[in-house]
Amino acid sequence: MSSSKPPKTGERAADVPGLQTLLAVPLGGRRDAVAKDVRRRAPQFSAIPAHDLADALDVPEHWRPGSEWSFTRYVPIVSVEEHARYNSPASELVYLIEEAVSAERFQQLLKHSESLDESDDPSFAFLTKGERSRLEDAIAEKQMEANESNGMNCIARCSVESDSGAVLEFEGDVEDDGACINLRTPYDKRAKRFTDLSRCLTSGW
Repeated sequence: MSSSKPPKTGERAADVPGLQTLLAVPLGGRRDAVAKDVRRRAPQFSAIPAHDLADALDVPEHWRPGSEWSFTRYVPIVSVEEHARYNSPASELVYLIEEAVSAERFQQLLKHSESLDESDDPSFAFLTKGERSRLEDAIAEKQMEANESNGMNCIARCSVESDSGAVLEFEGDVEDDGACINLRTPYDKRAKRFTDLSRCLTSGW
């Protein structure tokens, strides 16, 4: 096994539904067994804890993802209003797009934003569609810099292939010290519990 922690055996394995049955299958056939099981309406191995399942399927480095995993740091792109509700002063957000608008327009934006700090629910309705899009992107880029410096919002993914060619994907949240928490399995992917990056700014390696 490639994990840095020992797999469950004997009585410990017997306590986990489905794990003892899966471990009884020769290593070469376990991935195929899980690939078929994922497609079943009543899967047999879905209750196996994620790291135990990864151990049984010989997933590399799943406690501390390394070179065989792909990494993505991400920032959800949120509306300007949502960001302003939790980050102050709201009136200063327009400075993030100062270079993207004319000097005259920027002065107008400053005027419009003067009263934002007095509101619990600030509105940026004065922005054009293009300005709003640029500002939301700029907010995400600034947050990405913060995430990179403090190690937040990083996921790692690893795929293993069965003898028949079926691909089984795992995803985990990675702590700033490199440890994997909240490991998600092919069953989680089927249930659409993998991280949705469709509305995110991402940086991968």
